[in-house]
Amino acid sequence: MVDTSGKVGFFDVSVILFFIGVWRLTNTSNSLMSIIIALELVFLSIGISLATSSYFLDDSFGQFLFLLILTVAAGESAVGLAIMVNFYRFRGSISTDVISALKGLN
Repeated sequence: MVDTSGKVGFFDVSVILFFIGVWRLTNTSNSLMSIIIALELVFLSIGISLATSSYFLDDSFGQFLFLLILTVAAGESAVGLAIMVNFYRFRGSISTDVISALKGLN
């Protein structure tokens, strides 16, 4: 039997990180960087929850899903940062107010 005394702590951290990320996504300023960081918090909080439940249920599938989520989050960050760098080179700002310029309207 696995000791479950630390389970509540990990799930609490996961829920707190998830709601911080969601709160930051909904109440974000006009910075593309803060949106990317908030998405990373959401992805990693879900991964922590999966890894914790996987450990306490003696199942390795949750740990596999955590690695999959971590890989997707890393790819999402790389693509988002590349878009942000190109946007800054062309516009001189990373404000989301002028993000419609990426559609080719301006």
